[in-house]
Amino acid sequence: MFIFVIIIALLFLIAFYGMIKFKLSPESKSDHGKQVTLKSAKNSIAVFPIGLLFIELFHRFIQEISFTTYRDFMIALMLITFTIYGFSIMKLKKAN
Repeated sequence: MFIFVIIIALLFLIAFYGMIKFKLSPESKSDHGKQVTLKSAKNSIAVFPIGLLFIELFHRFIQEISFTTYRDFMIALMLITFTIYGFSIMKLKKAN
């Protein structure tokens, strides 16, 4: 589990750097930049609700989850969501 957290954290930092670099660039203010932002949000928006649904279904029907575990899953879902958002920005920016 610890290695999984380290890998997600490293990927998050890489994606976060790419996201901040793009947001601060003049390219993000153009029409193409706005389209990249919208498409990236579209790619990542469903991760959090679907993950939350899986956690809730697991909690209700398979095994009860403690609050600490639930909190850890929420943090992981947020990191994964922003990681997908950041990598989508980097990929779509390179596409043009």
